[in-house]
Amino acid sequence: MDFELNSFLTDAIGDGETVSRYATFSYGFPDEAVSVKITLQVTNVEEILYSNLRASFLNDFNDGNPFVEYSIAPNNIEGDGGIGVFAGYQLTEKVIEYELATTP
Repeated sequence: MDFELNSFLTDAIGDGETVSRYATFSYGFPDEAVSVKITLQVTNVEEILYSNLRASFLNDFNDGNPFVEYSIAPNNIEGDGGIGVFAGYQLTEKVIEYELATTP
């Protein structure tokens, strides 16, 4: 599954509503396979970490595009030569198993 730019979702207004994004995936049909497992991971991060990861992703995604102004990722590390963020996150993972449709 590839969410591309939609892999960064936020509940910026903090209203607690469900945030959702749709994606499609495809897979081959091995002769002996009857099911497929998908591991979905959702990470809840602090705002500064979200901004840092999103800036890094967008810079990599747009690498080589002459019409893009690259982002400077936020930084909260103090001291000489310190770059990065110190932040917390929570990872939730769910494994979903689908039964494959068999064709005669």
